Amino acid sequence: MQPIKTKRKIINLRPETEKNLRLIAVNYGHNLKSYIESVLEELANEDEMLIALSKAPGTDEILNQTEKTEFLKSLSI
Repeated sequence: MQPIKTKRKIINLRPETEKNLRLIAVNYGHNLKSYIESVLEELANEDEMLIALSKAPGTDEILNQTEKTEFLKSLSI
């Protein structure tokens, strides 16, 4: 089994943001790094289908917020 390829990124957080995220992470039983990674993965995968649909023939732009909301409601997400 091959390891999953990842890219390392450095991000800057305000101290208050870091503190709040750390508290949330502990609440979920994660450390800060793994919590941020899981949240970003979830967000990226959530929008993956919308991005794919926006690139379908006949579409020129990514869905606006209203269209995205309506689409997610139709999927019961």
